[in-house]
Amino acid sequence: MTEIPSAGSFQWPYTLSPYDSGMIIEDVWPTIFFGAERLEEIRRKTDALQWAADSLSQMQEEAEIVLKELPQLPEERIGWRHDFYSHTTAEHLIYDPQSPHRFLDPADQSLHESEVQHRAWTLLTHERTYRLMRSLGLLYGLTEDERYASWIAEGMRLTARFFTREDLREGNHGDALYFQPLYDAQVLALIANAYSWTRDSEAYSSTDHQTIREGIFEAGMPSQIQFFERTGAHNMTCYVGACLALSGEATGHEDWLSMGLGGDQGGLSALLTDGLRTDPEGKVDGFWFEGTMFYHFYSICPMVTVFEMLRQQGQVTQDIQTRFEKLFESPVHMCDQNLDLPCVGDLGSPGSRSLAIYRHVYEYAAGQLGGDLFTETLSTIYKRGIPRNSLTALAFGPDEIDADPLSQKSTHLSAMGFGIFREDTAEGPFYLLFKGGAHGAGHDHPDKLSIDLRALGVQIASDLGTAGYAVSDIHAYYRSTLSHNTLMVDEQNQQPVEKARLEFRERDPRLASAVIEDAYEGVKLERRIRFGPPYIWIEDRCMSDTIHRYAWVFHARGGMIVRPSNVIDDLDFPPLSYYGVFAWLRDRQTTSTDETLCVDWRISDQVWLRLLAVSDGPFEITSARTPGNPIPDSRGTVLLRAKGKSRIFRTALEVHRGVPGLAALKEEDFTWSKG
Repeated sequence: MTEIPSAGSFQWPYTLSPYDSGMIIEDVWPTIFFGAERLEEIRRKTDALQWAADSLSQMQEEAEIVLKELPQLPEERIGWRHDFYSHTTAEHLIYDPQSPHRFLDPADQSLHESEVQHRAWTLLTHERTYRLMRSLGLLYGLTEDERYASWIAEGMRLTARFFTREDLREGNHGDALYFQPLYDAQVLALIANAYSWTRDSEAYSSTDHQTIREGIFEAGMPSQIQFFERTGAHNMTCYVGACLALSGEATGHEDWLSMGLGGDQGGLSALLTDGLRTDPEGKVDGFWFEGTMFYHFYSICPMVTVFEMLRQQGQVTQDIQTRFEKLFESPVHMCDQNLDLPCVGDLGSPGSRSLAIYRHVYEYAAGQLGGDLFTETLSTIYKRGIPRNSLTALAFGPDEIDADPLSQKSTHLSAMGFGIFREDTAEGPFYLLFKGGAHGAGHDHPDKLSIDLRALGVQIASDLGTAGYAVSDIHAYYRSTLSHNTLMVDEQNQQPVEKARLEFRERDPRLASAVIEDAYEGVKLERRIRFGPPYIWIEDRCMSDTIHRYAWVFHARGGMIVRPSNVIDDLDFPPLSYYGVFAWLRDRQTTSTDETLCVDWRISDQVWLRLLAVSDGPFEITSARTPGNPIPDSRGTVLLRAKGKSRIFRTALEVHRGVPGLAALKEEDFTWSKG
């Protein structure tokens, strides 16, 4: 097995694991595709700039290693990326191209092997080989070294043979060869890039050209067209559109090219119109409508390709330009002061999402879209000591990136309903994300009114995201209302919210309030927040014409001590279930009080969190340990329940260095005047 680099080492991610890394020429996943039109720019950089010349030299050294082996394209059934996870810890397994059957879990060092995990490894192996073919194609375009083209041509022959295996399509989604049309699209886009750079090489025979065009592209395109014509804005459509455009350009199919660039449902204009929300005033904040940070970046990468092709044709309108730029702005507005990204929605864990792993996206933005924000973002990333040596930097990045550090303030993404508070105090930075908008698309979670708290350099109470979807035993918990820092009614998940409004005030007193009216039938939920580090005050009002059990849920990292000020007899509530998502409440203890609850968490050796909570009547307290993502990163959880037609919870949080100042809740702390 290969040695595991440390998490956060900021090598390129080749999978969804923070531990996986490799050579420059393996390139990053998800990939930003580009073609021969960038060769002149790359030549200019490598001739004039030392960092670019060094990158090219390193790529050529790595290519010598690759050329010693044949392209690795095992002729086997392709699996689902989401199967490449440990069912014990929910951690992404370590990908090793030389270990097809035994896979290491970095969380507990256990080894795993199963047929579905092997099939996922086969997918990752094919994708890696196609990225290598693409990179060698770039080197061929720069050097005309026929050894690169010969290696790619051999890979094309193996690919063409693989595409004849109709039996490997059986049981797949949408008649795909690579499990589903999304994976076919990514593979075909990489193949189109590699072929477009090398098609004039003598490494190909006339038979090879015919086989590539007919056996790969024409065989693969019908399922892509079918998917594209029936699917609107979606992360998968972004890839299929790029695939159609690149494949059409590489093979001279103008119909594919035209469809990929300007399809009524999946062309860039449709994606940027239907895939980005507007607020009531018509403002676009740029966060992808599926409601998840991972799929936001996942969707951006292929859209870059289509945008650039349209720009070359002079077909980019001002509206498309503005909406496109907003895609790159929104994650910068959402990251914390350490450049860590909130893990909203599906995929990824809070410990592994950083703006730095998407530096190729900001290489493109800083180099091609301009503006101080993107240059400052890129400069801040590289000032962390990360080497600058990527394909995207060569193709699109600015020559130099010495800029002022990124300056972040509190901000409001009004279309998606996100409010982000920030403050840099003498003790350290504070960050709070508040979700008060309507539900996104299918990858969003039932977590409205939830908060994500980071302070003093550590994550304290973060959204968990999810592991791979195949880790089904905990997937429902990760997506549940219970796993988020928000409100529940009658122990049920929120329904997709349409009626929501968020008000946000960035200047002192810094206030936010949100109301959701259809998470539960007949129930109105309101959360008000005042942000004043080291304190955060929260008031929750739950209102209905009928009696319900209202629950206030909060999770934080570290050990936890729970102290109610006055224990009373148990309330007449049905016990929390030991099945379904509630089965993940481990080591639970339940008591009740009619006064104040105090909870202290030891987040780290130097950071603590205190919570004080009251209600307008007696309430039940359940404390427990719940899983993190990965599972061993457990959290101390409190779940407060109160019964009635209408109930109020008032809570205060204090992040401190070991000596709390928060001793009591005061009425004046919960006044919401804007001054």
